[in-house]
Amino acid sequence: MSDHIVKGTNEKDKAILAVIGVPIQEWLQHAYEDKARRCIDRIIEIASDRNPKKMTESDKMTIIQELEFETQSAERQAKDLEKRIRRLI
Repeated sequence: MSDHIVKGTNEKDKAILAVIGVPIQEWLQHAYEDKARRCIDRIIEIASDRNPKKMTESDKMTIIQELEFETQSAERQAKDLEKRIRRLI
């Protein structure tokens, strides 16, 4: 499990709590889980012939663990730039 730190201010916390009405940590955890679920489903749709909506969470995690893919890293950005340059030449 990874930990992430979000920096805020008292004023921003106050505004968020006034509007959403739940603890910020709980709200952030929900947003993180939802985004991760959508990313996992999208990766499975692209990388396999399976329907993620019909899979168990355990099966999804097994597929994600077994996959080797690049993140949106500097390495991937460099490769994308190289491809674009080659098209121009």
